Amino acid sequence: MKLLQKSNRLFLGFLLIGYLITGIVLFVAIRSLINIELDELLQEKTVYLEAYLQNLDNIPQSIQVTDELVEIRTVANHQFFEAYQDTSIWNIIDDEMEPYRSYTRSMIIREIPIVVKISNSKIESEDLITTMGLVLLSLLTLIFLGIYFITRKLSGKLWKPFHSTLDQLKSFDFRTDSMITAEHTDVEEFQMLNASLQQMSAKLTKDFQALKSFAENASHEIQTPLSVIKNNIELIIQQNNRSPDEWNRLEEINKAATRISKIQKALLLLTAIENKQYTDTELINLRLIIQEKLSELDARLQDKDISVELTGEDASVAFNPHLMDIMIGNLLSNAIKHNHHQGSITIELSANQLLITNTGRANYIEDKRVFNRFVKGDPSSGSLGLGLAIVKQICDAYDVVADYSSKNGQHQISISFPLRLVA
Repeated sequence: MKLLQKSNRLFLGFLLIGYLITGIVLFVAIRSLINIELDELLQEKTVYLEAYLQNLDNIPQSIQVTDELVEIRTVANHQFFEAYQDTSIWNIIDDEMEPYRSYTRSMIIREIPIVVKISNSKIESEDLITTMGLVLLSLLTLIFLGIYFITRKLSGKLWKPFHSTLDQLKSFDFRTDSMITAEHTDVEEFQMLNASLQQMSAKLTKDFQALKSFAENASHEIQTPLSVIKNNIELIIQQNNRSPDEWNRLEEINKAATRISKIQKALLLLTAIENKQYTDTELINLRLIIQEKLSELDARLQDKDISVELTGEDASVAFNPHLMDIMIGNLLSNAIKHNHHQGSITIELSANQLLITNTGRANYIEDKRVFNRFVKGDPSSGSLGLGLAIVKQICDAYDVVADYSSKNGQHQISISFPLRLVA
């Protein structure tokens, strides 16, 4: 829910509550005022009625006085009391019950104790209350709607600089030299937000360029001494006057240098993927690239006597060719590396999914950690623990879902491509 919508709903909610409370209070107040006026009128007419009854020879049981109905009854003992109440009386003409306000009082007429009840119709008063209520309801509704639309229009205008800044933030790319240029506003909070975003975008762009330069320089500077070390080791190995212990140490040094070189290349690749330096895409046929990679890895497959089965339909996705080559290569290498002798690899292709299942021993790590960096199923192996981490990084860059599961010596990795990438 948008902030403007939420604030409007809260405001209108409080306004509606106030509207209802105001309506109820006004209704009760008007009704009370009308009852007070009627009570005073009935009390005044009772005084005149008492004087009128004093002049009659006989006390009647009821009297019709203009709009009032009068009921009279004698009582055994006189005890003064008076009471006001709302009641309903049947109207013969309109054939319905109508509301009345009644005043009952005891009095003595020529030494005869009686109780007089005088009632006045409230139909006109109720009509007045209804009319006033409708007028008030219409007025408050117009005020309610007016405030809503005015607030909505003003809020949209006030929040325009914020939405302008938000649109620029959505399209901001720190790989380019573009900067966030905020729209002028006299709202202090938006000014502070715009200033912070401009500083942040400038720092992001600067940090990215520095990181990119560092990665490029590190790649060059580290690779050079590694090449020197490896070349010198090879020259030393070519000399025959070495003891077996020296040969073993030289071999360990060579393996370590080779491992450092691989780690350096893998980490630089991860950094490049994170920084989204591979932006070019083209339509890639997954079956063709899998077949090419299987041909490159044929020697390793034969060395372990691993059978491979490729099934399913042809599938094409829009992807960076270099990253796709690395991802498929790492997935197949992983399936071979963690397989056993005379094992099997099954590759299933569908319109938007790639499944690679291989035999192997029970996994040493949890399924959810298999894509983490430097995590290996077999700690004693020479693996860097970066192959599947690179696969996961590539998938994240394209919103591709990578999942791993293992059961009964069967290890499966699924790669699900979003429909927007599928041709």
